[in-house]
Amino acid sequence: MDWITTSGRTLDEAKSNALDQLGIVADEAEFDIVNDVEKGLFGRIKTDAKVRTRVRPKQPASTDTGRRRGGKGQGKGGGNRNRGRGNGGGSQSGGGQGGGGGGNRGGKGRGGKGGGQQQRQDNRGNKSEGSKPGGRSQRDQRQGGGKGNQNQQSESNTQSSKSADDRTQVQSQQPKQTKKETVDTQMDRAEQEQVAVDFLHGVLNAFDMEGSAVVSGEEAEDNAIEIDVTGTELGLLVGPKGNTLNALQELTRTVVQREADGAKTDRLRVDVSGYRARRAEALGKFATQIAEDVLESGSEKVLEPMGPADRKIVHDTINDIDGVDTGSEGEEPRRRVVIRPA
Repeated sequence: MDWITTSGRTLDEAKSNALDQLGIVADEAEFDIVNDVEKGLFGRIKTDAKVRTRVRPKQPASTDTGRRRGGKGQGKGGGNRNRGRGNGGGSQSGGGQGGGGGGNRGGKGRGGKGGGQQQRQDNRGNKSEGSKPGGRSQRDQRQGGGKGNQNQQSESNTQSSKSADDRTQVQSQQPKQTKKETVDTQMDRAEQEQVAVDFLHGVLNAFDMEGSAVVSGEEAEDNAIEIDVTGTELGLLVGPKGNTLNALQELTRTVVQREADGAKTDRLRVDVSGYRARRAEALGKFATQIAEDVLESGSEKVLEPMGPADRKIVHDTINDIDGVDTGSEGEEPRRRVVIRPA
């Protein structure tokens, strides 16, 4: 949808005027601040705040391309621990190779060397178990074996930590994927229309009214779903100044959103026996008359409280008349339009 430009004495007022003209709420709008309020001497407003606004476009479904990295770094860290110095861990007959139990480079450990000396003395017939080479070899083997076991335990702890990190990463990814699917899902338009029509038929049956609800064949400017309820003696569904009709429209929208189960839905409007068209025509004539009075008197006029749809009709009508401008004041549900000289 095209951008519109509105102004006001404050940024909030300028934004509110834009929402009234578009007939939407703040969550459905996209704002672009043109300029803020500029004050002159004694705090008087020199330039009003001005914003550009449009209906927020639908976001296309995005693809999650993020990848978890970190497994490689953990694996490398475990490898550094494996390259620790090995001082033994081999048997007496293992010779120089026995020192390799503690790591990849442990073959040259002192335990391996002691084991080799003990083997050479055994070959020469020395059966004394208390010889220094043999004793040193046994002590070195015990020391080397202890260090080797510590390194093996460190490697095991590293692998366990890596597995736990991997499980944590998988678990942390699952909620994000679920949230992405919920946000990016759009409820089928035909399904939305059917849910709304079925609900309105149920309302007609509950009040024993003769009528039907059908989807309008005309495409709305804002691509909203429009449903017309036609029949006889349906004034009860309109109510004073269309208040009951507005409540019925909100109920229908709530039912559709509940069936959507978190998925996105389109905007929805409900009309009963062409009331909104007649109301728009009457409001247009009324706003034109008030604008003429403002031009003659030079003073602003404050209208009665209206809903967002009716305020939009007044804003659109005044925008086509030179010499006058509109704004809104107050809070819902007693928000009203102010027509003032431009």
